[in-house]
Amino acid sequence: MCLFVTIGLCIRAVNATSTGELMLTQVDNGHHVVLRGQQTLVVQLEAQPATGFIWELVALDATLVRTFGPAEFHAAPKLGASSIQTLRFQAIAAGETILRLHYGRSPQRYV
Repeated sequence: MCLFVTIGLCIRAVNATSTGELMLTQVDNGHHVVLRGQQTLVVQLEAQPATGFIWELVALDATLVRTFGPAEFHAAPKLGASSIQTLRFQAIAAGETILRLHYGRSPQRYV
């Protein structure tokens, strides 16, 4: 049995010369976010990679925003606690898109 949860973030990439990072967590689900220039969106969410439960990208307009490096996992300080999964995205063109992530086990990984 797989549990899938969706988190949706609206991202508007606009022409500007701003850099840096904009940090989001699950409490930011559904909010509009404005990225300027080459600004990086950093999404940090709880995950259980040891049991196969991770966040995966489902929808994103790749002409406006691109993934920026591989997903990172930061181990929890206590055994059995949730880890933090970090995903990075960068604005590359002006426009508006929705970033959608699903949480669950990828069926392809456990066949």
